[in-house]
Amino acid sequence: MSSKEITYFIPNGYRYMDIPVETEGDLALISAPVDETIYRLWKHGPAWTGRKGVRFLAVDGEPVTAIIDEYEETRWASIKDFLTLLWGQEVLDKLPPALRGPLEAKWLSQITVIPVDVDAAARVTLDEAKADIILWDNNIRQFQEAGKYTEEKSTQDNIVDFLMKAAVGGFVVLLLIMRGVLKV
Repeated sequence: MSSKEITYFIPNGYRYMDIPVETEGDLALISAPVDETIYRLWKHGPAWTGRKGVRFLAVDGEPVTAIIDEYEETRWASIKDFLTLLWGQEVLDKLPPALRGPLEAKWLSQITVIPVDVDAAARVTLDEAKADIILWDNNIRQFQEAGKYTEEKSTQDNIVDFLMKAAVGGFVVLLLIMRGVLKV
């Protein structure tokens, strides 16, 4: 039971994918590259243990914060228009008729958005979590590079090495000319 995976649900299109976990920390999971994408996910909730290993569940989501301009007037939109804006027309076209029927009915909804400022305690907690994950990522990167050594030479060392090789090459050519192997 050594493998760890994330089952990543994507509601837009009713899909999911299994993502291998490369690194697990106290606060987050970092995936192995999948199609040149590395997923960094916050850990929340339990991990599921089975015969094949440990599995985490994740759901792709929409951002929950946005900047909203204030409007004095009321905006009316149908549920279908709202969901088209949120999900896209392709997703709505793929819905089964039983679900599409109620959406196409003449329903209207009014959505009132009241911006609420996040309290200071929540902001501090979020900032601490961000700092912890940045430091943790940095430590992981440093440990991955530990033991790898590449010698870096200065420009002066490179010039000296080149001159030494050129002098030895010139000396060999001079000897070959003096022995008569090379004719000038």
